[in-house]
Amino acid sequence: MFEIVDILMVEHSLIRQISGWIRTDDSPQFGEFRSYVKDCHIEIEEKLVFPVILESIPDQMANESTRVKQIQADHKLLLKLSENLDRWIEKGDQSLIRERAPLYIRLLKDHNANEDKFVFRWWNPSDHSHENDVIREASSVIENFGVDRYLAITGASKELFEKMFKK
Repeated sequence: MFEIVDILMVEHSLIRQISGWIRTDDSPQFGEFRSYVKDCHIEIEEKLVFPVILESIPDQMANESTRVKQIQADHKLLLKLSENLDRWIEKGDQSLIRERAPLYIRLLKDHNANEDKFVFRWWNPSDHSHENDVIREASSVIENFGVDRYLAITGASKELFEKMFKK
C-alpha cells in the first residue's frame, strides 16, 4: 500500500523531470504546472501531511520541529512567487519572467529535496485507518483539480494513479 509520503515523493520525482524540460516563460503549460503545484501538491502537503508530521515530532526534538516548519514556510514563498509570475505574465514583463521563473523552479526542487530528506521521515500515522483517510482526502483534492489535468501535467499513468489511490 502506498502511503501519502510515498505518493508525494513520486510527485517530487515527476516534478524534477518536468522542471528539466518545461518552458519557464509565459506559456500556458508553465501556468498549468504552477497551478498543479499550488492546487494539488502544496494543498495536500499543507492540509494532510505537515500537521500530522509536526504532531509526531517529540517535544525534546524542538530543533527538528523548527527545521520542518522552516521547510513548510517555503510553501508561502512558492505561492507568492507563482502569484507574482502570474502578474508579470499578465503585464508582459518578460525580463522579470526570465529572471524569476528559473528561481521558482530551483526553489521548488530544493524544497522538495528537503522534504524528502528531512520532513517525510517523520511520517508515522498512529494507525492505518488514518492513512486511508489521508489517501482518500488527497484523492479528493486531485479530483477537485481534475484527474485528467493531474495526469497530463505530471505524466503519471492512469494505472499508477489508480494504484496510488486504490481506485
